[in-house]
Amino acid sequence: MTNENQAGTVRKKRQIDDKLITASYTPDYINELFRSLRTKIILALHECEDKSVVFTSLDMEVGKSTISSNVAITMAQQDLTTVLIDGDMRRGVLHNSFVLNKNPGLSDFLSSDVPVTDQSVNVLLQKTHVPNLTVVTSGQNVPNPSELLTSKRFREFKRHISAKFELVIFDSPPVGAVTDAVVVHDLFSRYVVIAKAGATNIIDLNKKVDEFPAVKKKIIGIILNKASIDRKIQYYKYSNYRY
Repeated sequence: MTNENQAGTVRKKRQIDDKLITASYTPDYINELFRSLRTKIILALHECEDKSVVFTSLDMEVGKSTISSNVAITMAQQDLTTVLIDGDMRRGVLHNSFVLNKNPGLSDFLSSDVPVTDQSVNVLLQKTHVPNLTVVTSGQNVPNPSELLTSKRFREFKRHISAKFELVIFDSPPVGAVTDAVVVHDLFSRYVVIAKAGATNIIDLNKKVDEFPAVKKKIIGIILNKASIDRKIQYYKYSNYRY
């Protein structure tokens, strides 16, 4: 088998992440939680001229990218033109979740000297299987994401993106590890923090948030992922409606 055929076989094996559950419109308990979260975020952004949200966490492996992706899907289902940006230029994963090309992505664009225009930004925009949802992937891994995010070039990129879409969602690395989510605070209107039940130390999370007052005042709330569900409540809510 030639290298070209082998590459084709690998591509065929890639599948949309089955954790992107909201794409199916299934009216179950978890999907309704995401729709409720969508409503809360929309209300929190109501008076903001720039409709943009950063998703972050204290630690890795808490389900942050999965949650930001599902929220982005529900926003697109609301007929809002939505762009989901993979801001983790160290270990981005959204290209795998949506089966997209990793390059060119955000890091490639910010590291280049191509003029920031509508045309050059459009090259980064990848349509997904969800109508109204576009993704900007992370691009190649780089050692200096914080410097790239504080550059004038990123500010110009954000301005162009905000002009193109009704909602911008930025999936950022954990604040407990790096400062990427913090250095962009003046470019985004609101923050959502993801915690994992039984794993995230809430005391440590609060201490970290307190270190950055400019971010703290923009936080909508904390999402507790992997929390146990009262099955009786779940059944009561949905069995009566034949869901």
